[in-house]
Amino acid sequence: MPPENTLRAWVDESGSDWAHDPGTYVLAAAIGRPDAEPAIRAQISRLRLPGQVKLHWRDENAKRAR
Repeated sequence: MPPENTLRAWVDESGSDWAHDPGTYVLAAAIGRPDAEPAIRAQISRLRLPGQVKLHWRDENAKRAR
């Protein structure tokens, strides 16, 4: 078991949509305790629609993306 003060970072990146935001590059990170990962993954998994393999904002309609 990692020490209590150990943190883990999950990072994602995305290039721009040149039609809407030319030259934009987005980098996002979430930082948390490794022991919280199973609960976080379970919460995110509940957001998937039936038959949906993964959750990704670009695959969602505008309402769900918000």
